[in-house]
Amino acid sequence: HTHRDNISYYRSILMVQQERDAHASNGKLPVAPTAAKGRSIRRAPPKRLPGVIRKTSSGRSGGLSSDNNNTRVPSPSQLTVDHAPKMEESIPEGEFGNAKENNVSSVKKSENGSNPGIDQDCTSEGVNVTDGKNPSSSQEELATQCENLNISSEPTTATIKTPIKPKKRKTYKETQFEKLISVDRIHLAKLRSAAWNGIPAENRSLAWKVLLNYMPTIASTRENIIKRKRAEYRDIVTKFWENVPDSARSNSEQMSLRQVLVDIPRTLPGVILFQNQRIRDMMARLLYLYALRNPSTGYVQGFNELICPFIIVYLGGYHGGRDVKGCQCQGAQHEYNDENFCVEHITDDQLAEVEADTFHSLAILLSKIQTHYTEDQPGLQKNILKLSKVIKRVDAPLHNHLLDEGMMYQQMCFRWFHNFLLRETSISHIIRMWDTYLSSIPSGFEHFHLFVCAAIIVQHSETLRNMRLEEIFRFIQDLDYSDDIEVLLSQAYVLSTLFEGNEAHLE
Repeated sequence: HTHRDNISYYRSILMVQQERDAHASNGKLPVAPTAAKGRSIRRAPPKRLPGVIRKTSSGRSGGLSSDNNNTRVPSPSQLTVDHAPKMEESIPEGEFGNAKENNVSSVKKSENGSNPGIDQDCTSEGVNVTDGKNPSSSQEELATQCENLNISSEPTTATIKTPIKPKKRKTYKETQFEKLISVDRIHLAKLRSAAWNGIPAENRSLAWKVLLNYMPTIASTRENIIKRKRAEYRDIVTKFWENVPDSARSNSEQMSLRQVLVDIPRTLPGVILFQNQRIRDMMARLLYLYALRNPSTGYVQGFNELICPFIIVYLGGYHGGRDVKGCQCQGAQHEYNDENFCVEHITDDQLAEVEADTFHSLAILLSKIQTHYTEDQPGLQKNILKLSKVIKRVDAPLHNHLLDEGMMYQQMCFRWFHNFLLRETSISHIIRMWDTYLSSIPSGFEHFHLFVCAAIIVQHSETLRNMRLEEIFRFIQDLDYSDDIEVLLSQAYVLSTLFEGNEAHLE
């Protein structure tokens, strides 16, 4: 309805209710309050119907109350207003204002006896306002009344405002961690202690680089050192990648490049980010250059998955720790909200910096666990043997059942140690686990990961003991760990305190 319709509607209801109240109390009708000049009367919301106006002992209006007579209030589509003669002499001037100025009309009963003071002259489009005169004069009178009340008589269009989402408050942990890394010189021991329990997403990119010793702890030297390392990588790209024909590469280099290009499309197929062509080109380039610069290990299958946590965390560092997603947006409407953003929001310069940071981070990590990927993989085999001893010590029935079924731990857990569970759980769980691993590098990847694997096996002990060899092998291959990661890390910590550094307890 327009404002004019609303005024007519509420005026007719008010007159009906006032007459009913007057008949009940045999008193004089109160005059509706008049707005002071330059002020407007605050009307009830459209959805709330006004009740009966009652007087207090002081003569003032007692406010609106519900109707105790259960009289049905007509709807706007059933109403027309009939302006009755003025009641100037019967209503004295008082605190409600001058009756003559308010132009209060009396209420008369309609001929059909339906609602007192209301003529049934409705149309399907709304309320018709008539006073027995020219319709235009009635409209002019109402327009004048609206002007006196400072109410616009023209219809208005409602504007729906989008609610402003309140800014998320930081937790105590987030506040303390931010204080820890925002100082001029980061206390590395305190950073390691805090990172063990998980790093806030918005601080993770910087914290990982400091824990890896890729960035210095001193803030004043951080920018110059990181620029120098990124420039070094750009020189490597220029010298060994750009404008280098295949004929200029040796056979081993061509084999490494071919293997990299085969593995890249297989990288975490459930994560859309790694289906983006810009990301794939970046991964192929840095993996090939790593193999070229580290001939002792070269490229090993699985390196394409080891760089995934670094890429996700470092990309998120440019956008407050938000999760980065591959582009499935339509046109230029790329996804960007409080929780995630589309990879297309990353500029080429930022992507080049992420590539350089990932290259150096991978080199630092693999230097700590190099024996996992050299010939015969002695470090990996040692950890698998130690895992079997831990299971034998904490769950002898399961250990004996695996041996009786002919299941070898090398068959069951080789991929767990080779890829650090990147195929067995979600990438968000992996990133949380790496917070703990990096807090105690290199022992986090070298030793603590062993107890994480042991905790997973113990959690599924009852299931595994009821399986035969083929079922066990299939269960391990299809394992998708989705339980609470904090519980898993806590169980692994208990095992590590029992057996880490106490080799005699495993015998």
